[in-house]
Amino acid sequence: MRKLIEGEIYNKIYSNDNGMKNAMAQQLFNNISIIAPEHLQVPLMDLKVRSRNSYYAFLPDALTLFETRGLIRLFNIGTNVIPTVIPYFPGTARNRVKDSTAGTGTDRVIFVNMYRIGHWSSDEKEYLGVAPLTDLYSCLESGVIGYKINIENNSEKLFSNKQVLEYLSKIYTFMFSLTMQKTKTTYGGSDFQNDCASFLISKFFLLYVLKKPNNDSINDYAYLAVQNKSSLTSLLSYEDISQIDYSSLSAFLNTFGQAFYNGEGVSLVDFETRWVMMFGDSTGLAIEFAPFLLHYLFAVLHGATLMGSLRLMRYQDNLKKLGLAKLYNAVVSVLK
Repeated sequence: MRKLIEGEIYNKIYSNDNGMKNAMAQQLFNNISIIAPEHLQVPLMDLKVRSRNSYYAFLPDALTLFETRGLIRLFNIGTNVIPTVIPYFPGTARNRVKDSTAGTGTDRVIFVNMYRIGHWSSDEKEYLGVAPLTDLYSCLESGVIGYKINIENNSEKLFSNKQVLEYLSKIYTFMFSLTMQKTKTTYGGSDFQNDCASFLISKFFLLYVLKKPNNDSINDYAYLAVQNKSSLTSLLSYEDISQIDYSSLSAFLNTFGQAFYNGEGVSLVDFETRWVMMFGDSTGLAIEFAPFLLHYLFAVLHGATLMGSLRLMRYQDNLKKLGLAKLYNAVVSVLK
């Protein structure tokens, strides 16, 4: 899996953001602006009570990591110091204890960004305006998934699962293809061209985003995203002739554009802008970072609009048809 700091968009925009880095290293390390369980007593109780009648797969883990162990840390620093395009991240923080004499050790934790999702009360004793069953649960669940990926080191296990690879690559191909068509135009209309585009996008996801080796197995997974079932041999021949470059997002957009749009490449800025317009203000880094993609996809599954910043909800019917529920169940099966 490609790391967040290896992404091209992240490095262009955020790698030199010292304000963000200082906030992560100083404020959050010292538990400043942390939303503790006692700040969320009412929504947490509502989530616990109402979840008895519904299925919330990661709720027991979320409550243990958030309430009992303090290893999921919700925060809202405000003023977008840490942008919403970074919904969560691993880090180190001081033990969060009510009695300051109890200890000053550190923990490896997952920080979950609640900026624009709820707000502090005027006296900062409560955190208000968070929908318990949707936004709150979605954020806590992503904290659990982030903990299991980053701190329990389950990344390779998760992104080697056959069902995860199949359904996540299909969904990514749909989102990428739709963005490409809105950025430029359709691929020409023929079934074969549509199949070629889907195959190449799916393969880009597997090779670049997930950093899988380029072999026959990856070709087979990429082929699952092909709808009209042109032969794999013909798709590989088209890929070879087109000289598609999978080494970076901009390289792929450029060579993909040359293959489908009369030699005219696709601008990274234009593509990212269109992606964000279609799927939500905070989804830009999900183009290159698979865990963030899961965060937004599962928010859709839970009906979480993330305080209105998630426009991906408009495509929930398409996502369900592509196997979003099956993807979720596969992730649960791997990480539980």
